[in-house]
Amino acid sequence: MTPDEVIDPPPEPRPAVPRAPAVEQELAPPPRRRWHGPVGLVLNDAGLKLLALVLAIMMWQLVRGRVETTDTVENVAVEVRDLPPYLRIMGGNRRLVSLTLAGPAGEVRRVKADLVGTTSPLVYRLEDVDAGDNQGTTGSITNPLKFAYPVEGASELVTQINPPLRFEWYRVKEVEVVVRDPELAPIQGRSDVEIQPRSIAFEGSNRVRVTGPVEIVEPLEAEGAMLTPDPVDVSGFLKDPDSTTQYPWSSSFDRWRGKDELKLDDLTTIEPAKVSGRLRLQFVKTEPFENVLVTLPAFGATDADYADWDVEITGGAGAYNPLTRTLRLSFSADERLAKELRTKLASWAFGARLPAPPKEGEKVPTGERLPVFLLWPNPEPAPPVRLDGIVYVTFKKKSP
Repeated sequence: MTPDEVIDPPPEPRPAVPRAPAVEQELAPPPRRRWHGPVGLVLNDAGLKLLALVLAIMMWQLVRGRVETTDTVENVAVEVRDLPPYLRIMGGNRRLVSLTLAGPAGEVRRVKADLVGTTSPLVYRLEDVDAGDNQGTTGSITNPLKFAYPVEGASELVTQINPPLRFEWYRVKEVEVVVRDPELAPIQGRSDVEIQPRSIAFEGSNRVRVTGPVEIVEPLEAEGAMLTPDPVDVSGFLKDPDSTTQYPWSSSFDRWRGKDELKLDDLTTIEPAKVSGRLRLQFVKTEPFENVLVTLPAFGATDADYADWDVEITGGAGAYNPLTRTLRLSFSADERLAKELRTKLASWAFGARLPAPPKEGEKVPTGERLPVFLLWPNPEPAPPVRLDGIVYVTFKKKSP
């Protein structure tokens, strides 16, 4: 730039043109409406408040699963598994407990729901069983880590088990036992009904296998030991009774078990649990009979051994007549048999077996009781009758 050049000064700013007040009011935003009172608390800045509520809910959903909490699950099944075959537990292998859960709220809710919904039990495995003992008891089991859980993550949340568990175990053994013939259950108003002797038949075998605690089973191993079944109820057959019909019967062993805890079926099992078969009934009639009384010598003695003695027989209330040597006695027998015995008196007699004749210095029998039985011609067996007759015998030395 030369000295002769001239720089023009900047233009002067234009003065502001004043606006009219009405124009300013038209261009300004309208004032917001403000609510007053309780309505204002809700509607004033409603958008901001709604946004704050949404953010609060999102934050609660984010953190609530991490809040520590506790809860309880009731009636959870516990089962003892993997028991050796020679051990059984009193009361069975299952128990019910309640579990206390503690941990993050989300995990506690999930585990509780899974425990309530599952049918699988907690599993416990018996420890520290002495191989030489016939019975024993575990200590109080309270440690949650001793159990296997059917739900993932439960072992990390369970802090307490109530009530504390305790298991009483028994060593068991097995034995085969003969079942004796069942008896007849009493029938009200029908004392005349009996089972015909030798009429009971078993369907299949009359043997069962008993598995139970050693102290229960060992007596059944003794020679001649038998298991007694429950009495048989035949009251349903008496509407049209018949002594020639074979009636079905079935019997378990509840009476033998009784209230003995060691005989209950969680410890002692019987296979099969019931026995069955068929039987015949007889309808007994009790009435007086009068017939000859025959005295028999003692076993190993003969009539000649009594040659030095007078044997005197007496019966209560004049039941025995020494002149006719007849005895009047009531006994019970099947109705048909009773009729036959009455019409064939010569085919049978009453019998009584004498005591052995006393030797020098031995006590002489005086008023000794002799049971009365039925004499029946051999080789036929005596018919089935029931009598409770008694006569009395006195020995007197004959004069030389």
